[in-house]
Amino acid sequence: MRLSLQRNGESVADLSSTYGFDGFFALFGRGLRLERDQAYSAVATINAQTPFALATDVAPLAQSSDVILGVCGNDGSAGELSDGQMLQCVLSGRSSDLKLKRRIDIPNQRVCDQGGEIAFFLAQPSTVSLRLYPIDDMDVSGAVEATLLSAAALDEGLHRINLSPSDVRLGTYLYEIDATGQLGNQEQVRGTLSNEPDRRDHLALGHTIVRSVDVFDGQFVLSRSDAQVAGRGPTLAFRRSYSSSLGNRIGPYGRGWSSPIEGHLSFDACGVIQAVGGEGAGGRFVYDHDDSEGNVVYRPLDGYHSSLLRRPSGDFDLYALDGTRYQYDGQEYQLRLIEDTSGNRLSYEYTPIGGRLVVTGLVQDNGRRFDLRYEVAGIDGLVMPLLQQLTGPDGIDVRYRYDEKGLLTEVRRAGLGSADPIEQFSYTNFGRYPDRSNPDRSHELGWRMVTATNALSGATIQYSYVPRWSAAARGDGSFADVISLFVTELTETDAGTVTFSYVGERGRPGVQTTVVKNARLYDTTYSMNEFGGVERIDDPIGSQSTVWNLQHR
Repeated sequence: MRLSLQRNGESVADLSSTYGFDGFFALFGRGLRLERDQAYSAVATINAQTPFALATDVAPLAQSSDVILGVCGNDGSAGELSDGQMLQCVLSGRSSDLKLKRRIDIPNQRVCDQGGEIAFFLAQPSTVSLRLYPIDDMDVSGAVEATLLSAAALDEGLHRINLSPSDVRLGTYLYEIDATGQLGNQEQVRGTLSNEPDRRDHLALGHTIVRSVDVFDGQFVLSRSDAQVAGRGPTLAFRRSYSSSLGNRIGPYGRGWSSPIEGHLSFDACGVIQAVGGEGAGGRFVYDHDDSEGNVVYRPLDGYHSSLLRRPSGDFDLYALDGTRYQYDGQEYQLRLIEDTSGNRLSYEYTPIGGRLVVTGLVQDNGRRFDLRYEVAGIDGLVMPLLQQLTGPDGIDVRYRYDEKGLLTEVRRAGLGSADPIEQFSYTNFGRYPDRSNPDRSHELGWRMVTATNALSGATIQYSYVPRWSAAARGDGSFADVISLFVTELTETDAGTVTFSYVGERGRPGVQTTVVKNARLYDTTYSMNEFGGVERIDDPIGSQSTVWNLQHR
C-alpha cells in the first residue's frame, strides 16, 4: 500500500509504510511543511508500480481546527503503552472507547482493578476540560458524573489521563473533551467509557451444584451440546453454556452465553494469567521461574493442577493432568490447537469479523470440520458478530436467532430427523439496583434468562431471582461490594419446584448457609466455609460433614 499526499493536485510526499487496523494510516516524518491556505488531498494505491496497481479516488483532506489532533482509549494498566505507541494510537484514530474492569473472585477473595487511560494530542497550548456523563438505556444524562479536568492549562503535545475502576461508579459514560487553543479556536471530541465488574468465579472449584444452581452464590449454568462427531483424538464438538452471573455480558453467542471454542489467555494487572473458556479453561497461574531451555514457567494457584509454559517463540502451552496440550498463540493469546498424548489434533481457524476475531472453523487431522457463519449486529452501541449457523458432517445444520438486544431467543437443529429440535429462551431486564452506601448511585443488573423451553414437547425451565450483596476483600483489608442476582426458585415441567434461601453475605466473615426445599417440600441445609465449600449437609435422612484442605494440595 502506498499513500500519496497531494497539494493542489500535485504530489508532495509518498509513503509506502502504512499500518493497518480497522483501516490504514501513515506517519510522515519531520520536515514536511503544510501550508494553511493550500488545498491538500490523498490517494492510496495497492500494488503500486505494477501492472496490477489499483488506486482510490482522490480524497480531499479537511482542514481541522488544529487543537485536538486525536484521542485514544487505552484498555489496560496505565503505562502499558509507551508514549510512542500511544501517539500512534491517538493519531490513527484506532479507538476512542475505554473499558475499565474490576475483576472479582468472591470464593478466593481476590479483587484486581484493571485500569486504563484516555490520551489526546494538543496541537497548541490549550485550556482543557474533561467530563463524564452517565449513559442509561442509550440516553445521555445532562448531569455531570465526574470532572477529570476543569479548565486545565496544558501545553501542546501528548497528554495521558490515568483512570482506575475506583475513580467512577459502575456503568457506561460519555466522556467529553473540550479544548480552547491559545488563538481562541475551540474543539470538542467524545468517546465512551464503561466501568463494569468482571466476575471470574462462576462454577468455582469445590462448590456444590443442585439442579444446576450453585448453592454458594446462587448462580445457575445451563449447558447445551449443539453438535458432536465421534472419532479419535480431541472431540469435534460445539457446546454452549449460559451463566447467570454473566447474563448481561454481550458476546458472539448472545448475552450470557459462551462456548469452549472461545478459549484464550487473560492477563490481569495483578500478574495472574487465567485460561478463559476452552477445554483447558479455569486454571490461574503466576510467574515461577525460567527454565534451562528458555521457557517461562508459570505455577498454578491453589486448587489447579495443570501447568503453563511460555515458549521462546512467544506461544503458550498449557498441559492438563492427562497430558493434553492446549496451544495459545503469543500475539492474540487465543487457543489455536488441542493435541492429545497420541499426537491427534483439533485446530481452530479464526477470521476477523466486526473488529473481533471469531472461530469460523474447527478442523480435525482427518479433515472433518465444523464451519461457523456470523453476521455483524449493533447492540447497545457495540459492534458484535453473532453466530448464525453451524454446519458439519452428516448434514449437521444448526441455526441461531437473536433479538435486537443480542439475546439468543431460538436454536434450531436441522437434519436430525422428521422434526427439528427447537429450543427457545426468554429473558427479563432487571435494570439497575441502588448502591447501598450512596442511594444516588446505582449498579446495572441487566438481562437474565427466565425460561428455557423445548418448543416440541413444551417442557420448560423457569428461573426466579433476588438481588443480594456479596463482598470481596481488597489488599488493604477493605471490601469491594458486589450486587448480583441469586436464583431463588427453579421450576421444571414434570419435576416440580425447588426453592433456595440464602443466609449470610457471601465473602464476609460469618454464617454461610443455603436451605434448599425440594419439590416434596423437604429441606436440605448446606453450611459452607468462606471459599464456598460445603462443610455440613443436614437433610431429613441425617447429616454429613466434610473437612477441607483449603490449599487444595
